Amino acid sequence: MGWRTQFLEGNGGVEMSEFHDGKLFCRALATGVMACARTDVHSSLSEVQMSALRFIKHHPDTPLYHLASGLKISSPAATKLVDRLAGRGWVKRNPHPSDRRKWVLILTDEGRRIYETVQSAEAKHFAEILQHMAPADRDALARGLEAFLEAVQHRVDREELCLQCGTDLQEACILHIW
Repeated sequence: MGWRTQFLEGNGGVEMSEFHDGKLFCRALATGVMACARTDVHSSLSEVQMSALRFIKHHPDTPLYHLASGLKISSPAATKLVDRLAGRGWVKRNPHPSDRRKWVLILTDEGRRIYETVQSAEAKHFAEILQHMAPADRDALARGLEAFLEAVQHRVDREELCLQCGTDLQEACILHIW
């Protein structure tokens, strides 16, 4: 029995090793859209670095420990990450406005440019892929993704799924977290 038959029949006994199309979809999105966009913009920009730029962009003046929490990494790992980003001139540490023992993170103009250029490249790559799909298939994908995210929220808290993208996407957020 193939994966499609197992999927359509809703076979509850399907092992993940037999049913890997979800992982394949995630990998296709990560490599066919996001990694291509990062490489187009800056050949050595890693996924974690882009996640940090995204977090700092949507959470200006964030302390380092918020970045660590938002990316789900340790504080020492966040410190090393920020050191690398600051070394490239993409992130700047500013003194905390009310606690002189702390620092807050902001994107430099170059960091903002890198972030925005990657975002545009991701949208371009995704649109190019979607153009190869029939309109009905694009609609089905959108409906399926919404249904999947709704269903997964029965197992995972919305906060765990949230991209923590700040306030500019709140109304459009499929998770409706605000």
